[in-house]
Amino acid sequence: MGRRRRRGAGRDVAEDEEAEEDGFRSRPLTNKELQHGAGLGCRAMYGLAAMQGWRAAMEDAHIALPDFDTDRGLSLFGVFDGHGGAAVAQVVAERLPGLLRSRPAYGSHKYAEAFRQAFASLEDVLRSPSGQREVSRRSRGDTAWCMGCTAVVVLIVAAANDIAAKPAACWPRTASADAELLVVNLGDSRCVLASGGSSVIAMSEDHTPKLPNERLRIKRAGGFVNKEGRVNGNLNLSRALGDFIYKRNQRLKPEEQLISGVPEIRRRKLTSADRYLILGCDGIFERMSNEAIVRNLSAELEAKGGQQSGPRALSLACGILLDKLISKNPVKTQGLGCDNMTVILVNLHGCRTAKQLDLENIPTLRKRPAAEMEAATGNDAANRIDGMEGSLPKRERKGLAAAFRSASAAASSPPSANTSHVASGPPPRNRRQRNHFSASALTVGRGRSRYRRHAVLRAQTWAARQRRRAALLTHPSIC
Repeated sequence: MGRRRRRGAGRDVAEDEEAEEDGFRSRPLTNKELQHGAGLGCRAMYGLAAMQGWRAAMEDAHIALPDFDTDRGLSLFGVFDGHGGAAVAQVVAERLPGLLRSRPAYGSHKYAEAFRQAFASLEDVLRSPSGQREVSRRSRGDTAWCMGCTAVVVLIVAAANDIAAKPAACWPRTASADAELLVVNLGDSRCVLASGGSSVIAMSEDHTPKLPNERLRIKRAGGFVNKEGRVNGNLNLSRALGDFIYKRNQRLKPEEQLISGVPEIRRRKLTSADRYLILGCDGIFERMSNEAIVRNLSAELEAKGGQQSGPRALSLACGILLDKLISKNPVKTQGLGCDNMTVILVNLHGCRTAKQLDLENIPTLRKRPAAEMEAATGNDAANRIDGMEGSLPKRERKGLAAAFRSASAAASSPPSANTSHVASGPPPRNRRQRNHFSASALTVGRGRSRYRRHAVLRAQTWAARQRRRAALLTHPSIC
């Protein structure tokens, strides 16, 4: 359910003639492809931007499927960075969703194994005669033997109780063992997770010949890595789809070849603190670190009111980020910022707003008889207050809890005309009143149950406000 918009879709013939023989243009092409959308129930709201830049051709491809499998609550996003041409990246982006669905492991909900099977099938498709013809047709003669692409793909698994969420629902609502993130990485594209107020978590590792394990595999396969960190003096990455010229040794397994086509898969349980997911090709991270990318996107969303503007604000923020990343002078930046650029920003909370988060923490009460409701709410509130070590002073916490329990005991016992009990509302404002509770706040007697109930609810609402305030302070930019 995404919308596409092309800015500056018209191409100038004179600009096409500016492409030089070394694969770069004399001037960058800054027209952007912007796309945004959201899944059913506002799940996985996303925005993306792609730009050709200084390169002679756009070799990136992507997929954005927030409703990849609505019955299972699955969303699928991916960025594919081609090298040697765009054909392999395009074929992979088109074939991967269908191949993933058709794998046997997918039917049994074993998604990690399903991805391994799907990537192995992609290699078989690219090797097959029909796959070679398809790549050759798209690239005007070249084949996957000297062409390939990296891949970073994420599968977002919704919590079981959120799969049938209503249109205004937020997702994931709470920490759940069912809500999960799978990141499949092959090459040097990246996935970054923004969690909490300022935590930035790398969900992938760049597969380059500089990594000890990758370098060891290359040497065992009979290859070498030069001083510039390139395999056999050519490729500067160690894993990719295609590139079959590096996978000709039939005695070696796929994971043992010079260039491996076997992905690395990482998993993470999603919580309500996880806010944004960022996927990008290596050109996105050439001039900025993971933290700087998250900081720039968050600042842009806050400045433009992205939390209220919906998916379009996400794609606009991605487009502004690309303008910051592209090199204005390749000589000064030493070639950094001159690559193709594709970035996807996924809001894991969908249409959630701070107000909705506030409402979720308010306790809900079902209708009960007055005495039973007062006893239950009093005991629940007392137990909650006992656990609020970071929000209330110890003495106030003990006083409130004792008052709630005394009110609960009074409510559960038969009322008497000559008895009265005292409990508290909001906490005392000064030390002198700290252990004193006004009798007017809660009076237990025949015919006065509504005052007792209102006092308990007032104090419980105050405690709920403290919890909401702590949650919002912990996650100031959650949406």
